[in-house]
Amino acid sequence: MIKHWLKIISFNDISIIKLTYNMLQNDANNNNNYNNLDWASHIKQILNEIGMSNVWNQYNLNTSNLSAMKQRIIDIYQQT
Repeated sequence: MIKHWLKIISFNDISIIKLTYNMLQNDANNNNNYNNLDWASHIKQILNEIGMSNVWNQYNLNTSNLSAMKQRIIDIYQQT
């Protein structure tokens, strides 16, 4: 899901996919998650749970952040 999200945020701002994502992102930021059925809210939730909510807000992601995300998800899974 995270890799797919990264592809979408890299699209041109006038593409239909990016426009649709922007609407879902606005809804997720306003806590309108359509009964937990939209994936943008799930991405936001995952990033919040692993302590990387700044990535959601700033699109601040690079290769090292992606590796850190993966490792945090693995660590949380193992602890659980």
